Amino acid sequence: MMAFLIRASEIGYDNRVDPGSWWQALAKAIVEVVPQDDPLGDIAGISVSSQGPSLIALGKNQEVLCPALMWNDLRAKAEAENLSAEIGRFVSPAWFLPKAIWLKDHHPQIVL
Repeated sequence: MMAFLIRASEIGYDNRVDPGSWWQALAKAIVEVVPQDDPLGDIAGISVSSQGPSLIALGKNQEVLCPALMWNDLRAKAEAENLSAEIGRFVSPAWFLPKAIWLKDHHPQIVL
């Protein structure tokens, strides 16, 4: 089991993680579980899971552009409320689309 540092300014807001730490942890885990003498061995697959929708902004060359906006980052509250009003049903600020709109509105240099 590996732990990751989550940067948070207050509960429910500005919860970010460096996606590079996930990649490094995956590489370390693979080295630990895959036998060096038989790299294909008995491994049938690898699964990745998440607790909820987290947004990872990637560039054209798959480089990470900013810290991941975690599932519990609720800065997109206004964007969620606007979407809710538009479609006539509840939209959570924890969901992907409000986060993407928030990122575009607050960091336009990232979203081209």
